[in-house]
Parts: sequence; structure tokens; C-alpha cells
Amino acid sequence: MRTLIIFLLLLIASPPKAQTANFETSITDAANYFNHITKDDQYSIALKQLVKLSNSYPKEWLPKYYAALVQIKIALLSKEKMDVQADIAIDWVNKCKLLQINDEILCAESLAYTIKMQVNPALRWLSYKSKIYGSLQKAKSINDNNPRIYVLEASLQYHLPKLLGGGCNNALPIAKRAEKLLNLEDGKIKYLPSWGFTSIKEILTNCIY
Repeated sequence: MRTLIIFLLLLIASPPKAQTANFETSITDAANYFNHITKDDQYSIALKQLVKLSNSYPKEWLPKYYAALVQIKIALLSKEKMDVQADIAIDWVNKCKLLQINDEILCAESLAYTIKMQVNPALRWLSYKSKIYGSLQKAKSINDNNPRIYVLEASLQYHLPKLLGGGCNNALPIAKRAEKLLNLEDGKIKYLPSWGFTSIKEILTNCIY
């Protein structure tokens, strides 16, 4: 009888561990697919995969986070529908924030608002500036060693008009800090966010005098 009770207790305890293992395998596959996308039509495939994963694991923030990033890429490719597609990305970010608020989610939020601003930079810069930088400042208050904060700051600085303080002089030091922090991430858990190198490559290449 005692053996049977122990067996039943083990049986009851095993599903959460199995579910965790299944999730980690699934999110690792999804993150790996996202990180190695080479063709535009792969983003829609990635999004379907992440939506399914989000529905299967509603309490996990990572599927929703990656869905937001994929949706941001889709928005960038959808010139005529960029505004609408960016709103969908922000909706994914908000779904993440209902579960938790962390530095990675706030970086995604800043990036999504940047896409909204890019619909019409001349008219929208002033209204979206506080949202874009505000999210990054909140991310810094949580983890000021997150390289994606500086990847985004460097990119913003690089693409700003010189009259507003943009260009290489101010962007390069930030990009170098981002590169240093990205290199320190070598060996981190594979399904955690690791993007950034491609984003700052242009700055590091073009701003070396």
C-alpha cells in the first residue's frame, strides 16, 4: 500500500515537470527559428508557431514576446499597413505586461513605438519620443546591463537628424557598449532573447573613422 501511494504521488508530481520540459523544447525551437529567419515569408510561419505556443502556454510571457518581435518585423515589411501592424505588435506587448513587466518586454515595447513613429517621423517624433525612451528608461531601472537597451538607443541616435543630436558621434559609444554587453551573453540559455548584433552592425561599420 505504501509503495502504491508513493507511486501515485510521483505520478501526480510528474506532469508539471514534463510540461515545463515540453515548453522549453518548444520555445527553444521557436526562438531558434526566429533568430535564423532569412526570407520575408518566414515571419508569417514564425507568427503562427508562436500564436499556437502562446495559446498552449497562456501563463508564459516568452511566446507573446517573440510574437511581438515577429509582428514588428511584419510591420516594417508592410509599408502601407505599418501603422495597423505596429498596433498588433503593441497588443502582444500588452499581453506580455499582463503576465509580468521585465526589461526585455520593455525593449520590445520601445521598438514597437519606434515603428509607430516611423510611419511619419516628422509628425510623430514629438508625440512618440516619450514612449520610446520612457520604455527604455524603465528597462534600465530593472537591468541596466541589458544590451538591447543600448542597441535600440544607438539605433535611435544614429538615425536622428544631426540637428537633433543624431549621427555617429553620439551613436558609436552607445553601440560599442551594446556590443560589449552582447558578447557577455555568450552561453546564455538559448531560448532567451539574444538579438542585437545585426541591428548595430551598420553603426559599428559606418561610424569607424
